[in-house]
Amino acid sequence: MATATAEILRRPSEDETINLAACDGSKTISASKAIFTRYIDPDLLRWGADDPTDDTPAGPVQVYELAENATFQEIFESLSDDLDSLCLTGAQIHEFCQTHRDKLKGEEYSIFFLKKSRGKLFVVRVSVYVGALGVRVTPFASNRVWNCRCRHRVVVPKLA
Repeated sequence: MATATAEILRRPSEDETINLAACDGSKTISASKAIFTRYIDPDLLRWGADDPTDDTPAGPVQVYELAENATFQEIFESLSDDLDSLCLTGAQIHEFCQTHRDKLKGEEYSIFFLKKSRGKLFVVRVSVYVGALGVRVTPFASNRVWNCRCRHRVVVPKLA
């Protein structure tokens, strides 16, 4: 059951909803070298976390900020019990990072995207390193606790 979002996450701008353009599902994160110029985690391919998908229609997403220390499971389950409804495709993550780069935090802070590939959940972490974007992937089941002082951000499809 989802817990109160306000406990773990907060909206940095309550009224802001970001619209993503329709996406070509053949685009993958690992092939997005023009966007992720600093680093692309080879585990995206090794773990099968970056498969092409179906095309996705345009749609709104929301940005949250970490307000309490939490694991990925606690972060995403605070938003919904239906984790599939929180997933974005690699093409949508590419689109967000290309057109909404201003939403990415400064050095050493990450923005988290939930992604499903081959039936498994992963968290794609995008960070800014000396002005360039880097992308890493972590299994959703990781038990690492993320520090809220860093104010990491989370992007999910707009919740009803």
